[in-house]
Amino acid sequence: MIDSVSGSGLSAVYKGQETAVSAANKIARAGTTAESDGSRDITEGVVELKQAEHMVKAGAKVIQAADDMIGSLFDDRA
Repeated sequence: MIDSVSGSGLSAVYKGQETAVSAANKIARAGTTAESDGSRDITEGVVELKQAEHMVKAGAKVIQAADDMIGSLFDDRA
């Protein structure tokens, strides 16, 4: 059970990292092509970066909770 919880947390962190890279690329490319709306691309990129931040933070909290559970289990056994 703890492995699946940790795995879920890691998945959230990885997905957040992927989202952050994609958003950073969108921001970097904003306004570089004639058909793109630079300000809209930047706004969307910033929103996606914020979403990525929340994904990583949530994943880290899940991992921390699983780590705390493991610690509690070891404490109970000792």
